[in-house]
Amino acid sequence: MNLQPGFTTSSGEWTCTRCGSVNDVSENNIICDDGENHDEDDSENLSVWNAADIWRSHGKDEDYMFGYTEEELENS
Repeated sequence: MNLQPGFTTSSGEWTCTRCGSVNDVSENNIICDDGENHDEDDSENLSVWNAADIWRSHGKDEDYMFGYTEEELENS
């Protein structure tokens, strides 16, 4: 969405110019080019979907669960 002309996060939501979907673009939902979500406090957060991709790509190794349960990772 951020590649759309006029894209802004100032109102906390953005209406997609392609499909018309209204999206929550508040600070907690901003995903940077590196694929990570960066909160204002600059703590490291990894979405369950990204964590599940990494976990699966490492053979479902428990060292790559990033604090999520196996059930959460399987469901995502």
